[in-house]
Amino acid sequence: MMRVRERLLVVVPLTLLAIVGILYLNTRSMVRTSIICLAVPFSAIGAFWFLYLLGYNMSVAVWVGLIALLGVDAETGVFMLLLPGPRVRTGQTRRTPAQRARTARSGHRRRGHTPAAEAR
Repeated sequence: MMRVRERLLVVVPLTLLAIVGILYLNTRSMVRTSIICLAVPFSAIGAFWFLYLLGYNMSVAVWVGLIALLGVDAETGVFMLLLPGPRVRTGQTRRTPAQRARTARSGHRRRGHTPAAEAR
């Protein structure tokens, strides 16, 4: 366990630095990267509470699970931050005219109002 701890003292900071770099390259914004990085520790706090309450020992497997949890949390943060981005920035919070036209055309077809039926 002591050898693993010494190795983790080197690997974990390098991994965190790489993650922040990849997040910055993905979002191209230091503000968004900071938001994601500040949200990640909250899931870790919950994980540590549950580990304590359930009485688990801190083993290598537990640390691997925590790292996986933090990775999924960061991925979810990126998804939640980037998904609404283009629509909100361009003001497209509602359907576009093309989307409305497609809905109208599909609605007419469902009710039997095709151009051929209307010509009869």
